[in-house]
Amino acid sequence: QAQSGLLQVQWSLSLPPSVATQRLPALLFPQPVQGLTVKVGQATVYSLPMSTPEGFHHWYRPVLVTLPHALLQAHGPIQIQVEQTGHLRGWYVAPVLQGELIDLQPWHDRFLLLSSTLPTTVNLLSIVVGLFVLAIGWRTRSVTYVYGGLTSLVWGVLFTLALTPELPLQAWF
Repeated sequence: QAQSGLLQVQWSLSLPPSVATQRLPALLFPQPVQGLTVKVGQATVYSLPMSTPEGFHHWYRPVLVTLPHALLQAHGPIQIQVEQTGHLRGWYVAPVLQGELIDLQPWHDRFLLLSSTLPTTVNLLSIVVGLFVLAIGWRTRSVTYVYGGLTSLVWGVLFTLALTPELPLQAWF
């Protein structure tokens, strides 16, 4: 989409042949994912469509993909093709993890908890800091501290409201 800032990236990774001997091989994408397609050879094993206005608040979450044994070859390296569509926020910060599904599931749950609570935690901290700075400005009668505290409060409240899924997306435009 021309003016939305969405980009499309295609990349691949090569897994060792020993992956085919694992009971339930899986890949964990801990970084925030918007649109994602994972292919082994020419077969698509996972597809997450690009975000829509209805799924606006569920963009950024880790993804756990199981690899079917029928597509894995034990005699050579296994090529995985990945296509991502989105705003590229944090895509290259965290590596893709490979292992058994049972070993990766707890890590997926931790990343999911972090990605779902981090925005709210940051906004609440911003509001608390804003109140603290506003109190300093009020006691010292310093306009700089009052404006700094009010700015932090306003942005904290606005971003908290923006992340509330009950509000329709059209209300912000």
